[in-house]
Amino acid sequence: MVGSWVQDGQDPAAPVLLLVPDDLARDARSALEQQAERLTAWLDGVRITNVYASPQMRGARLP
Repeated sequence: MVGSWVQDGQDPAAPVLLLVPDDLARDARSALEQQAERLTAWLDGVRITNVYASPQMRGARLP
């Protein structure tokens, strides 16, 4: 595991946003970004919600 993802709460399309460490290798980041795009398309605007808001959902950065 190298990070997490959230959905943009302001955008009606609810795109998946990656939260990964800054020092992640470029090829790894690219692969994860491609998967985030696939997940965004698959969700097709549906927001995944739960009762617990993680620190990342509240805007906190990963250490």
